[in-house]
Amino acid sequence: MELALGPAMAGLAPKLGELLLAEYVVQKGLKPDIESLSKELLMLKASLKDSSQVPPEQLSEVDKLWARQVRELSYDMEDVVDDFILRVADGGKSAATTTDAEVFKKILGKATAAVKKVKHRHQISDKIKDIKKLSNELAELRAKYTVRGAGADLATSTGVDPVSSIYTRKSQIWLVSRSQGTKSSRCCL
Repeated sequence: MELALGPAMAGLAPKLGELLLAEYVVQKGLKPDIESLSKELLMLKASLKDSSQVPPEQLSEVDKLWARQVRELSYDMEDVVDDFILRVADGGKSAATTTDAEVFKKILGKATAAVKKVKHRHQISDKIKDIKKLSNELAELRAKYTVRGAGADLATSTGVDPVSSIYTRKSQIWLVSRSQGTKSSRCCL
């Protein structure tokens, strides 16, 4: 039986080598992507915190929409980071590989865990690509639809301060005479 499997395994080895090389390239880039995602998540949370401190009536509709979309994006980012921590970065520890006494079962368990880890890495890598794409789209949309220039600060501008009208100089106060319809320079104070 070993003679029959020999030639089949000989052809399989180079193919597996090519697959492993391609897989290594995908797997190697995952940890820096997770670190980058974590940094971006911190910036998004800081941006959301800043926008939450502004009263809602002073935010433009574009800012409100952007904040909602960024909040959803941050939830997706947290999910990906959590998946990475739970499924990939745990060091391959599983109950099946640590409690089995037989060597063959241990090897089989480790191989199964490695295959599952590769699968999870691919899924996480795909999610990271989607999140980066969505993040770039949100940044472009915000830059594209943010109003700048004259009238841009209408939402944050202050109205007339009624207190300033209370404290005026006597020389600025005019008395209007109803009977004559003219202004008089007499002070009413």
